Amino acid sequence: MKDAIAFCLALLVALCAALLSGCTDNPFFKDKVSGGTTAVRGSVQLADGQTPEGVFVWLDGFNNSARCDAAGRFLLNLPPQSASAGINGTFQLYFYVANYQLNSAQVVVRNGEFAYDQADINKNGELTKTLLLHKFLRIATRVEPSIIGPNFEGRLLMTVTLEAIGDTVTVKFPGLFTEFLAKAILKKVGSDEIMLLLLSNAFGAASSDLQIVGRIPYSRSIAFDISRGSILPGDYELIPYLLIKHETIPPKLIQGLGSNVEAFGKEYLKIPFRREGGNLKVLTD
Repeated sequence: MKDAIAFCLALLVALCAALLSGCTDNPFFKDKVSGGTTAVRGSVQLADGQTPEGVFVWLDGFNNSARCDAAGRFLLNLPPQSASAGINGTFQLYFYVANYQLNSAQVVVRNGEFAYDQADINKNGELTKTLLLHKFLRIATRVEPSIIGPNFEGRLLMTVTLEAIGDTVTVKFPGLFTEFLAKAILKKVGSDEIMLLLLSNAFGAASSDLQIVGRIPYSRSIAFDISRGSILPGDYELIPYLLIKHETIPPKLIQGLGSNVEAFGKEYLKIPFRREGGNLKVLTD
């Protein structure tokens, strides 16, 4: 009889231990165990079907950022706990491409961690829906000639055509009158190599460094003098230097892209745009 009682007690102890050790896998506790984290995931798409790669994701209040991959996915982390501990509130998560409408989602932070299943984040730490960005300005660039030899010497003509989709847009061509120069960046495709080009001659009505662009396409042409052998063989994109003044953008969002991104130079390429054309091929012989 004693042996039977001892066996039953041992069996009861083992069963309780098994139940306790398995509590973290209990579906009723799943949200509690996995909730409270420092990362949020999501997906972004451009409404016109262009690639979402490089879309800038920025969290106001923390100045933390991420970039979308080719599929539009992103992962954004909060600062280390030592920097974010005790922070509470509702914050905006912004999605930015310079010539697309700014979009945002709301996130809740409690004690320095994202609160899952709150605002626009579901219980798995993902945005509740895919964010869409809509283009408001078309930027198309044509280069003439578009194919040159390795010893080309002469002028490259860049024609930039701007067209608003919806409301009018103010576009600035910085430095046109303060320095009497127009500017463009020649970037080698698939490389960080760039060449800064300065105005040699302007055609047409470049009467102001500000241009109000509507639904009727506006074009501005600029010719750049190219010296013999200054551009090595390869495929290039000619990028016009312009800034868009369309809607209120949080100043810290632009700062989050990097220092001096609106200045003429390599940092300018950190601003995400969607442009068309601008292709230049330099032949090997």
